[in-house]
Amino acid sequence: MAETVRAEVREYCLQSFQGMFKDFLEQKRIDQANTVHDGFVCDGCEMTPIKGIRYMCSVCSNFDICDECEAKGVHSQHAMLKIRKPEFAPAKLICQYKNVEMNQQLPSEILLTMNKEGQAPQPKQAPPSKAKNPRYQARFVKESIFDKHEVEAGAEFTKTWVFRNDGETSWPLDV
Repeated sequence: MAETVRAEVREYCLQSFQGMFKDFLEQKRIDQANTVHDGFVCDGCEMTPIKGIRYMCSVCSNFDICDECEAKGVHSQHAMLKIRKPEFAPAKLICQYKNVEMNQQLPSEILLTMNKEGQAPQPKQAPPSKAKNPRYQARFVKESIFDKHEVEAGAEFTKTWVFRNDGETSWPLDV
């Protein structure tokens, strides 16, 4: 008897949760389709404003496309940032490929040709780097007072930032 009750409860929960999850996903899809990115024009189909998901190019300074153009492969030579809600969009995005100078062709744009044996050529190794001054790298972690935090006029406050060393060089003690 207990096994029968457990089986019935398990089946009821499974069916109920599946139904609720399907409803949740459908509502999420509808909400996403109705999201409007005011002030942005699709550079693929010229949809104004972009509705649904907006894709922002991580390399080009001003290139945005809609969900349909992204699915068609428009501007597929660069990585795109998927922006579901306008309030989550970055103010600015800077991307530089590793071991590629900004004025060089990007790796995805370099065409490989076959040699006489029908094999793709081996990529050239970067020349050994010369000794340089240490390059310090940091990544922002958090701050004590957020940008939109209101502070009364004339009030004294202290704002602190926490950074993480993402480089290969240790930071000096006086930093």
